[in-house]
Amino acid sequence: MKKSIFKLIPLLIFLYPNLYRLSAQKKADNNYYIWHDNIVGERNLDIYKGKVFIPKFVSKEKERQFFQQGNHSKTHIVYDGQSYYNLAIRYDLLNDQVLLYCKTGLWNGWIVLASDKIERLSMDAVPFTHLNDFENSQIKSGFYKEVSTDGKIKLYEKLSKAVRKRIIDRKTYYEFKDSKSLFLIKNNEDYTLIENIRDLIFLFPTFKKQILDNYNKKVHKANESNSFKNSVEQLNQLIK
Repeated sequence: MKKSIFKLIPLLIFLYPNLYRLSAQKKADNNYYIWHDNIVGERNLDIYKGKVFIPKFVSKEKERQFFQQGNHSKTHIVYDGQSYYNLAIRYDLLNDQVLLYCKTGLWNGWIVLASDKIERLSMDAVPFTHLNDFENSQIKSGFYKEVSTDGKIKLYEKLSKAVRKRIIDRKTYYEFKDSKSLFLIKNNEDYTLIENIRDLIFLFPTFKKQILDNYNKKVHKANESNSFKNSVEQLNQLIK
């Protein structure tokens, strides 16, 4: 047994630098990246470089400007071509930016990541992608939730928050409320904003009857995201 262990030592010494080089060139599985990050050390990773996040508004509930209150146990981010898992990340819906918690011996706090370096982001199995360079100037660049992206026709949702000032006991506070979502259809590399079922029918007039048969006004009003998702998944089945 001891001889086997001694034989493994030179092999491990040889493998580590090669694995380190491969990590910058191609994707590996979740366990490898967590192992790599632990070996290198968080403070030495390129992702831990950014400006300090300073909140602009005083709120009774500090996390209200973040997606799902900002508490995520499982995260995945592709940053500058590199995958990172299970980092402390928050998606700021008010400013459409991603924050990363940085902990060092001298300072602990949140930093703002460079949005143009973020390819994909997932928090507790909710995926987002960064979209930009739209030909239509009415479509905003930024992070979009992937509602339905498995088929030819893809559906994205733009989440955001609005801020409102309130004065309580002569003190100024701010509240954050969900804004109306924007929905984006991608078909044949073209992106189109849709606001209602009529916009979807305008894009796919051939399937007007099927879209209307599958549409329920009350369900749509209660949850636009799920309603549009059902319609897009139906369209993907029809165009096969």
